[in-house]
Amino acid sequence: MDWAELLPAAQFLGRVEGVLADRGHDHCRGDSKDDIVFFDDRSRLERAVEIIGERQPGEPVADLLRRVIDQSVFADTDSELARKVGPARTRLIASVPALQARELHLLFDIQLQLTEALHLACPELDLVEAAAAVGSLVGAIKVVVAACQKRGDRPEQTYKAVQRATDIAINGLTSLPRPA
Repeated sequence: MDWAELLPAAQFLGRVEGVLADRGHDHCRGDSKDDIVFFDDRSRLERAVEIIGERQPGEPVADLLRRVIDQSVFADTDSELARKVGPARTRLIASVPALQARELHLLFDIQLQLTEALHLACPELDLVEAAAAVGSLVGAIKVVVAACQKRGDRPEQTYKAVQRATDIAINGLTSLPRPA
């Protein structure tokens, strides 16, 4: 059975398309169903890379990555779109192996791009340190979301858990070299 035939997928896609149409967006036309599920990944990545590229002189890596998370991941958690589609998208991806594979591919690509941007913006970090910083932060967030979903947490509980996981990961990043 094709994943697009599943009822949760149809409900999710209908929600996304409806909310975007209400906001005057027509960018779902012609997109594959997978592209609609992951509709905001590219814009979040672009925003994160932009924030990294705008690193302030002397800004510690941990502070920079906190800004990245706050301004690209958490920036829209209170938006109408995030409230309406976030939990449904997480459940949908968790239940459809093809979407899990697509998410892993996207996640790997995103982490590589963030690592490259961080390595360029933070000359005090070697490539291994930049990759470890990105991987630990992204991994903490993704695994906490999955664990909360499995436990049946409400969206606000998941959001708090993600904030806590981010704090834990960021605190671990304070061991990275500081700018000269």
